Formats: sequence, structure tokens, C-alpha cells
Amino acid sequence: MTARDHHYLFSHVHLRNQALRNPEQVLKELSGPLREGFLFFLWQQVEEVANEKVSAVGLKVAGVDTIGGGTLALIELPAAERPAESIFAAVFAGPAGARYFVFDRAVSAPDEACLAELELDDTRINMGNHPATQAALLEVLARELSVPRPASVRPPATMAMPAGSLPGVGSSPGAVLGSSPGSLPGALPGSMPGAMPGAGGAPTPAARPKSKVNVLAIVGLALFAPVFCCLATGVLAYDSGMDADAALDVQTELSTDAQDHEQLVIRMSGPEEIWRYTVTGPGAEGCDYISAYREARCEVRLDQVADPTPTYRIEGRGHGPRLFGESIGDVVDLSAEVEVVRPLGLRWSEVANATVVSGFPGRLAVNRDGALQLLDAPPGTTLNVGGQASAAVQPAVALDVPTLVNQAGVSAVLEGGGRVSIPNVTVRLADGTTAGGAAQVQAGDLRPALLARLAELGDANLGPATGTAAVWIQDGAMRQLVGAPQTLADLGRVVLSESTESTSGRCGPYGLSVFAAYGDYIPRSRWTTTVTVYDRVEDRRAARRRFRGERPSCPQSISMGTRRINGPRANADADAYATEQLAPPPAE
Repeated sequence: MTARDHHYLFSHVHLRNQALRNPEQVLKELSGPLREGFLFFLWQQVEEVANEKVSAVGLKVAGVDTIGGGTLALIELPAAERPAESIFAAVFAGPAGARYFVFDRAVSAPDEACLAELELDDTRINMGNHPATQAALLEVLARELSVPRPASVRPPATMAMPAGSLPGVGSSPGAVLGSSPGSLPGALPGSMPGAMPGAGGAPTPAARPKSKVNVLAIVGLALFAPVFCCLATGVLAYDSGMDADAALDVQTELSTDAQDHEQLVIRMSGPEEIWRYTVTGPGAEGCDYISAYREARCEVRLDQVADPTPTYRIEGRGHGPRLFGESIGDVVDLSAEVEVVRPLGLRWSEVANATVVSGFPGRLAVNRDGALQLLDAPPGTTLNVGGQASAAVQPAVALDVPTLVNQAGVSAVLEGGGRVSIPNVTVRLADGTTAGGAAQVQAGDLRPALLARLAELGDANLGPATGTAAVWIQDGAMRQLVGAPQTLADLGRVVLSESTESTSGRCGPYGLSVFAAYGDYIPRSRWTTTVTVYDRVEDRRAARRRFRGERPSCPQSISMGTRRINGPRANADADAYATEQLAPPPAE
């Protein structure tokens, strides 16, 4: 079974060439905040020419060490499934120069790996088989580089970008591994690319000063010397247009606008011949035609864009050769692509009054059932709270409402003040990218769920009570709170008022049509309020009374469309009785 060419060419050719030609720059990239992005960028370049493509999952920088007076970077590759595929690759730059090593899966045994040093001229120096572990590899490298085994100095942790998130830019795939293997598209042989695509990056170098070639001057001197003075104006008016190697310079910046919406600002500049820019990509519908002279900008709203790494294509249209101000050649189009890496995370937004998922069009809220839900989530999103997970269309996970209420204080929850922190919340997108942290919600957001629990008199989930505070719940909403309970144990009494409507006779008949003398009889109804008092200290129902509301009288006439005659819902006697059960508060 032969090695997959995508996996093999990356470690044995492309990464080797970059590391040995530009060791200092490569080590700088592998130690920087976009080190995984740099690796994915090279990985996708090889993907363009590979016959058997391999996912980049698992590709990362395992660590950066100081060793032998130099620097050693260890790269872990996607799982090596076949012999000769690399498990690790190592780049070293020291006083004696650069060295590059691969740790390949051995042919003889799957739990062994062959260490070899590779050189630019395809020389391979085998250094024997060893256990296929990172510890065994570092031990051999430490001996090889003649220093004691060092302690790992790993760069600060960053979120690895998903496989395929950095597109190749520049020339055709043949330029990746063609006559000069390892050179990046659009770069000089042996050099590093000008910049990596991403927020704040410039994917292409700025245009060099162009030179104007006055072709008509040469023609005029050779053929029309007698009338040269007549052509002088024409010679000076000729514009050769943009140089063949002209390029766009693109800068990106992530920010938030006044409404706290995520915003991307794309700044473009190019040769003076550019007269129009077009930006295409997620959320950039308003930038399809930007009139400009050399420089322009495009503002993109990202709050409805689900892709955490959106790619944008920038096209600049410029003038070709001109004579007397008129075009005498085709227009010239320049283009560039940038990928924007949006940092994912949970943050509180004062404007939205909710926890929002930055880098993603979602916000967290608590529903009436006491579940944390993610709004505006696209299909495939999963919400995790602690050990629970939900993959619904609008993911929601049940919360431990009593615990959160005790954490924030019952008074704060029932009266709507303060903020509650929900730890261990993770949002996982369909592509596996995650955003995690603590979600913040207003204490009042938990009130409906708590009131629903209290309305179920005798709910054992709320635990025992010994306190003197009391609460009055009327038709599912809090009517009054007595005392300042800090825990559920402080809430000793619950008064519950529930209103129901029932038919109580009928009125009529009424003339409801110009074609009929009499119409149908209209039912009339009255409200009945039931007040239940529950003593949580003694764990019993203390009282229950029913109050019948006023029965409505039948009017002489009714308006067209009337279907029922209703009595008043308010019941002063029921309210007075409920208030009496609250004050004074029950004793311990």
C-alpha cells in the first residue's frame, strides 16, 4: 500500500522546501498566533495538485523548543494511515544552518516510525526506526543536536482553524510543486508569501511604480518627422495603462458598529487606473459596485453570516491603453481573495442585552421552560451546557433553575435585577468549530421558569423551606413579593391565584343582519378566581378559596361581530384574600 500523495508531498517536499529555504521566516510563522493557519495554507496548496486528497484534521504545531543554540519546531500531521506517511516533521535552525526531519510510519511495524533527515537535493539520511511516539522522537533529536533534552516551550494556545479554511491564492496548481517545488504561488522562488490571508492581512504585494512607454513617440520620429510638432500633443497624451504586474492591496479589519453588530471593513487600493471595485462574499451584497479612484472601502455586516472564516473576492477594473483620453485597448481586471478569520467566543452585549456568540450570528436566551437556547442557529449547530447537549433546530438545553436562582438570589430573580452566570457553555458549529465560555443572562429571564415551578405546589425539586418570605403568583406572573429571600429556603409561603372563564347564560336574540329580524343568542360568561395558599415550611396546602366574579348584564344592543359578552376579570375579593395571606409574613 503506497502513501497518499497529498500527505507525502506535504511533508517530504513542500514543507521541506519552505523550511530549508526560509528557516527563520518559517519558524517565525510556526511560533506566531496564526501558526495553524500557516500550516493549513501550505496544506491546501498541495491539495490542488494531489490525486488522493487528505483532510487536514490533526495538522498542528506540537511545540517549539530551544535546543542546541537554535530553535526546533515540531509539526504533528494528520493521522498517518499508510507506510512512509509522516507522523511528525521537525524544522531546526541553529548556528550551523537549517535542518529538516521527518518521522515516517515504518513499513515493518505500525507502532514504529523511521526518522530521516531530508535535504533540498532530495537526499534522505535514514536515522533508524524508533517507537512511534513524540517522546521517542524528541529524545533522538536531542541527541542528534548534541544537547540535553530540553523542556518544551509551547507557544500561547490559539484556536486551530478548520481544515481547508485557508485557500490557495496566486498562480495555478502547477506552480506549487512544479519546476521549483515548495515555492508558494505568487511568490519569488525561495521566498515566503507576502502575507497570509486573514483579518488585517494583505494577500498581494503593492503594485510597483509603472513605466509609461510612449510608443507613438518612436513611430512619430521614424515615419512622421516632418510633422512631429503636429503629433507632439498626441505623444504626450498616450497612456499605456496598467503594468502587466500591477496588483491590488487589500486590508481587512474586524470591529463592531454602534448597534454592536459585528462588522468587517475591507480597504482596497491599486494603480491609478482603477475606477471600479467589486467585492463578493457573504454579507457583501452592498459592495457589488464601488466607484473609486485608486482607493475604496467596503463595510460588511457579519451578524447574519454563519461562516466563521468567510472568503471575499475583490475585483478592480481599470483602464487599458488610452489615446487622447479614449480607450484603445481592453479594460484590465485585477483580483485578489482574502479569508477573514472571525474569533469565536461568548460575550455579553449591552445593546442586545444578551450573551452573543461573536464570530457567529447567534445569541443565547432563556425560554419560559428554563432552558438555555441559541437563537438564529443554522442547521447542524449543537449547544452544550455542562454535560448536556442539544442539536435541535434552535438548540436548547434544560437548566438547573433552582441552583441558578440560589446563586443569583431569589429576590433578584423575581424582581428582575442582576445578572446570572451559566458556566461551561459551548456552541459547536456544523463544521466542528467551537465557541465556549460562560453565558450571562438577566436574572429576570429565569423568573418564568421559577414561577412555573412554584405554581406546581409541593414541587420537591425546590427543597425544604424554613424562611419567612412569601410570593403571590397571579395567572403565571408574579403579583407581589414579601420579604427579601436570598435562597429558596427563605421562601416559606406561595399564594397562587388562577382565573378561569365559564358560560353563565345567554343574551338575545339580537338583530345581526339587515335581512333578518332576529339573530342568534349570544353567550355571556363570568370569571372565577381560585386562590390557593401553600405553606412550604410545613409542606402542605394551607388554604383554598374560590371567588366568583360578577355576572355581566345583557346589553340592549351589541356591535356587529360580537361572539360573547364577558364579565369583568378583576376580582377585588380574591385580591384582598390573597393579600391577607401574604401580610404579615408567616412565622418560622
